[in-house]
Amino acid sequence: MTMAGNNPRDSRRYRNQAKRLRRANQVCWLCGKDIDVSLPYTDRDSWTADHVVPLNAGGDVHGALRAAHRGCNASRGDGIRNRKRDLKPPTSRDW
Repeated sequence: MTMAGNNPRDSRRYRNQAKRLRRANQVCWLCGKDIDVSLPYTDRDSWTADHVVPLNAGGDVHGALRAAHRGCNASRGDGIRNRKRDLKPPTSRDW
């Protein structure tokens, strides 16, 4: 559980890293299309910083970031959900 004020994404270092990336790159690294930085953050086509190595896969909050559309970043996910789904045994109707 993250307490208020202890979220690493609230750190000055992370904010500055994301701000530099936003100024330098407005092309989505996932789809290759331009990102409209004037869109509100809730829009699927808005700019977001994507962690190259997902945080829950051992990535560091201050690790490598790349520019991405919010929708592309969400679609990419962490890559773990799909692997977990593959591990489930097949179901059968023959009980």
